Amino acid sequence: MRILVVSNLYPPYYRGGYELGCRDVVEQLKIRGYQIKVLTRIFGINHPHTDGEVYRWLEFCLPSARFVLTDEIINQRVFRRLCNAFKPDLVFFWNLTHASISCAFLAQKMQIPTCYYIFDNWLATWEMDYWYQAWKHILDRSKYSFLRNLVFQFTSNIFDLIRPEGNLDLRHVIFASEYLKGIAMQVGKPVADAKVIHFGINIEQFPYKRERCEKPKRLLYVGQIVPHKGVHTAIESLALLVKKYRYESLSLTIVGNLDFFPSYVLYLKKLIKDNNLEKRVKFMGFLSREQILSVYYNHDIFLFPSCWDEPFGMVLLEAMSCGLPVVSTATGGSSEILEDGVNALIFPREDIEACALQIKCLLDDSKLFERISQNARQTIENRFQIEPKVDLIEDVLINTIKDDDKNYRRYNKRLRSSSTEITQKEPKSPNDIRCITKTLLFLWNFISGLQYFFLPSLWLRRIKIFIETLQILFIFLSYKIFFFLIGISRKKKKINLSRVKSILIVQLADIEDAVLSSPFLRELRRSFPSAWIGLVVQPGIYNLVEKCPYVNEVFTFDW
Repeated sequence: MRILVVSNLYPPYYRGGYELGCRDVVEQLKIRGYQIKVLTRIFGINHPHTDGEVYRWLEFCLPSARFVLTDEIINQRVFRRLCNAFKPDLVFFWNLTHASISCAFLAQKMQIPTCYYIFDNWLATWEMDYWYQAWKHILDRSKYSFLRNLVFQFTSNIFDLIRPEGNLDLRHVIFASEYLKGIAMQVGKPVADAKVIHFGINIEQFPYKRERCEKPKRLLYVGQIVPHKGVHTAIESLALLVKKYRYESLSLTIVGNLDFFPSYVLYLKKLIKDNNLEKRVKFMGFLSREQILSVYYNHDIFLFPSCWDEPFGMVLLEAMSCGLPVVSTATGGSSEILEDGVNALIFPREDIEACALQIKCLLDDSKLFERISQNARQTIENRFQIEPKVDLIEDVLINTIKDDDKNYRRYNKRLRSSSTEITQKEPKSPNDIRCITKTLLFLWNFISGLQYFFLPSLWLRRIKIFIETLQILFIFLSYKIFFFLIGISRKKKKINLSRVKSILIVQLADIEDAVLSSPFLRELRRSFPSAWIGLVVQPGIYNLVEKCPYVNEVFTFDW
């Protein structure tokens, strides 16, 4: 079977959980005799790159209309080119976050069976795809001007760009956790019959650590260094253990990319300095999978203080396989791995005191330490090995082919006779497509710039300005006539700030945006020192803002 894997991220040096899972499954399927090519985004490089059977050709989609158009020209033609050369029996999508939804619609149009592996909330919100939204605005004519719509549709027709119309074929969907499936069902996606297949790891790559030091003292965090991972909770818990409980020999090692969220790294370093932990906390930066094993072996307790609802938790599996006792929150998909007091010790998110007490239990009770360690390894051996997981994924892939009768007959015919094997050819590099789109983008920007220098010749622009002026005058006159007819005189009044008694702020964005809005909240409190200020947030962010000194009350709204 020939499988084209389309992933939003597949760099060899990245340690995100789903990237590791995708590479593991691809390698296992290759061992089982499947022919596989991977199409993924350009990540960290400015040009297309081919590495063996991995084609880093897809563009990172941006919301601007002109970039959406040029990105789609590249992504759709690249997808067609690879499909025409490779002739896959099935397209296996590993999330399309920040990649183009048009690849999925193209596969359906080309009558290639599709299967999805979902490891974040992409499926629940796929309609927010920029290409899908662009066509939605064009069809209802609510956002773009007539001329912009005309150019957009004309260019799409020239380059044979598919319109993302209709619905995705979601008959064959795999979720990485029950939590993710529940989110998709909550927003009305037809995935009630979808399979839940957790990630797995190769336990031979992460053998059990049998030799222990006399007394555990080395704490470890591995993962992204971003606010919603709760690294600050680990640092503050260490400070509490040292100052309040007098554990003078404790240290913390933080492994992760320091360049991903530099402002948060600066905040962590300030937190370390304020608590006099410079000699106890060490940043190791990014480490590859081959390097990380020795780090697990050189530490005693693994901390995973995540503040958000984790889709799953690949690093948890690695640490538990090595026999490190885990002190963690059990949020989202993580709760499907961890059992409090059995294979881990659990604490509420961002509860520094509870986190410190759980670490203290492991430090003081050697029997508890050993039991948690052994149960953690047993959990991985019984439930999270890679081979059984790939068996389940393989069954879904085969059923996907069988459900497409025409493709299944063609596939069986090719298996029965080697003479009917469809010849494959190596796809051309997409440099020619990128050259065309860059030229198109340059012309677009050039023509857009000319209108500011040659206004007399742009009569269409004059007509547009005239019509917009009439619209403004109409709205203004309607406003005046309405209040005249109902007998209310509208007089301009200055707002008396001292009379503002209550303010409600709705902040339903993600954790990073909530963190970045804190300066606004501070200045708002300075401007209205006596006013009641309420803040509305998502449930997953509540613990992050519940003790914010600038607001009086925090409410949650489940999106």
